[in-house]
Amino acid sequence: MKLSKRSDLAIIVSATALLLVPCVWLPQIESLDLCSHIYNAWLARLITEQHIPGLVIVRQSTNILFDNLLTLSMTAFGPFWAQRILVSTSAVLFFWSSFFLIAALSNRRPWFLLPCLAVLSYGRIFHYGFFNFYVALAFGFLALSLLVTRSRWWQVLFVLLLALSWIAHPLPALLTLAAAAYISIVRNAPRRIQLAALGGSAFLVLVVGVYERIRFPRSVFPHPNLPREFLIISGWDQVLAFNRPFSVLSYRTVELGILFVFVLLLIQELHKEKDFVFSLPVQLYVLACFTNFVLPDRELFFPGVFQHPLGFISERFSLLAAILGCAVVARSNPRPWQRGLLLLLAGVFFAVAYQDERALVQLEAKVDQLVSPLPPMQRVAAMLHYPGIEDGFTEDILDRACLGRCYSYGNYEAPTLQFRIRAQPTNSIVLADIADSNNLARGTYRVQPRDLPLYQVYPCGPRITDLCIRELKAGELNGTVPGQVPSPTDSMSVQ
Repeated sequence: MKLSKRSDLAIIVSATALLLVPCVWLPQIESLDLCSHIYNAWLARLITEQHIPGLVIVRQSTNILFDNLLTLSMTAFGPFWAQRILVSTSAVLFFWSSFFLIAALSNRRPWFLLPCLAVLSYGRIFHYGFFNFYVALAFGFLALSLLVTRSRWWQVLFVLLLALSWIAHPLPALLTLAAAAYISIVRNAPRRIQLAALGGSAFLVLVVGVYERIRFPRSVFPHPNLPREFLIISGWDQVLAFNRPFSVLSYRTVELGILFVFVLLLIQELHKEKDFVFSLPVQLYVLACFTNFVLPDRELFFPGVFQHPLGFISERFSLLAAILGCAVVARSNPRPWQRGLLLLLAGVFFAVAYQDERALVQLEAKVDQLVSPLPPMQRVAAMLHYPGIEDGFTEDILDRACLGRCYSYGNYEAPTLQFRIRAQPTNSIVLADIADSNNLARGTYRVQPRDLPLYQVYPCGPRITDLCIRELKAGELNGTVPGQVPSPTDSMSVQ
């Protein structure tokens, strides 16, 4: 049944309003790297206004869009509203750009997929806080949807959106260019040309993957078990915003439930259309999954763009694969119970996400309470653990607590040499070496005299809010603290 324009508008307004709820339902938006982004936006203002020795802002063309907008928004609205406005805008942009791309590829408006797109919009990448990548991918989706539909002025808008994608992050911009080239070749081409393009693209991806693994062997990490590897490659691990044990109300239930519905829809499409497996959405999805399988899981080097490897590669590609997976089933006609199940699963996802975010709000409130009495602008480090985080470490929470009152000494942005703020070894604000920054977060950093005075927030009890703060001494390992400190694998209560 074709909906009227008034009905379409009602759906768009209602879906957008519901989509914004997770951005306002708690006192803080709990997205890990968002804490670092807002802290460095504040630090960039200090560098510009006070010319802090040893810290500089460099000119670069990529990985800067979200950070620059945060700095401008903080000036106009303050840090609290700057975060709310930009994160809300980013979520809406990603949600609808994904929908537009799927609609363009399927040549229909798949409203039944809105619950799935809401889950993916607030999935793992969102909660990791990779907002430059997140926004860049959204602009890339919009550019590709224009390429597919060939709407008026699409060439000019495509170039503009591609430029915005590059300014936000290089990986989605390069993927957009590659996808645009592929679509231009295979669209309306004979089957043999499509197969040749698919095989040639897979071969190029394989060459890049082999090069990365041979040239940079440390970028290869052990694979998980086979079922989990399948879900990572196919994109559905994106549903696991946080790691939780399997239960009826858990992310894994949502993940498996959505996959179950999609398999049924896929079977329906295979019975309905013989050439379905050669459709453009299927080809793009297969390439995305193959790329996620071939490339190193954790690190990817961008020679000439970044001096250090880009991390969390499989998580980034899983988001792309999941959106394309939605495009694969977009032309199907789900039964009412399948539509209802997708809505129910989305409800379960956001209920569980709320619990995790509320626990992180409590953790951040405790950190804020500990750093507030310190003398102004002291150096502070943190060893913070949350059992739902991939590796257990969530030290970025300190960054937002330090906003306007202290320096987060282990903040990772400057030493990665991927962001606009760079630190010289002689600076007294942040560690300039990424290995030192990682060691500080994990309790294996040897404190130097030049680091002092340096305070550290650390866990000192079984609950995640059982935190203490102490002043470190030169020569000690910062993980050597009074009492037993839980490791990321220890069970910690989130109550």
